[in-house]
Amino acid sequence: MKPHLKIAIITATVLACIAAITIANRHEGKEIKLLPLRNDTSFAYIEDRIKPSVPLDFLNKYPEITDDNLGSFIADWHEWSKQHSNCSRCPDIDTLFWEVRAHYAGKLEKDTSLFTVLDSFNWVNSYSNTYDASNNWLGGCAVTLSLPNNGNTLYLTEEIKNLLFKYIGGVWIEDGKITYRLLDRNPDIAINKEHIANLGKFIPIVQSHWGNYWHFTSMPEIWRMEVFPDGCFVELRLNWHYGETIFIHNKTHFWKDKIEVKGYWQE
Repeated sequence: MKPHLKIAIITATVLACIAAITIANRHEGKEIKLLPLRNDTSFAYIEDRIKPSVPLDFLNKYPEITDDNLGSFIADWHEWSKQHSNCSRCPDIDTLFWEVRAHYAGKLEKDTSLFTVLDSFNWVNSYSNTYDASNNWLGGCAVTLSLPNNGNTLYLTEEIKNLLFKYIGGVWIEDGKITYRLLDRNPDIAINKEHIANLGKFIPIVQSHWGNYWHFTSMPEIWRMEVFPDGCFVELRLNWHYGETIFIHNKTHFWKDKIEVKGYWQE
């Protein structure tokens, strides 16, 4: 079967499983609220081990992703994501997240994939003092970011990421686990360009500058959020090698000119 016909069939399979989603108007006029405290503040140091409250049972059907099951995998992933999107929600943080996306709209490389891919959780810290004062940490919590009406969103976990890595290749296997070797151009699983084309119709795929790692999250990718009474500090990735740190001032509205760039980083 010709590659373009195979992609069309996979796309049709996914669209047949997923209803059209109407995107709501972006909220404005909300103020940032300090997040509620958590007693288990040790989570601040183990966020990589936070597990979704909605089990990933659908993965039992997919020991691996193939061309034949890619369409159903995406549809099941989306169904799970709709359930997960209702966990650990914070409306004020969502509003802030939408403002960040709006601020960078048109400034980044165009993403033509069908879905927006977000990390399953983002860690948010709260402080009682203003941004410029000495830090007085109140606590933190894991937050699930969302688009208006959940958008066409998929949430990425380590388990899902590993399946995607194995499908498109360019990775190594050590003790049964996926790993990466900087500057090593001979991966255990070779890069499969046809699989990249198939999967790339649905989610963004960006290869890192090291040549052997993949980014699946949509840009801008939020790395860190810190909430202060006078605003929110955000660290984010804008492409495969560059990112910025910004401060969103807490005014009556989050206008674009109230977003202040504090710094940048480059790999």
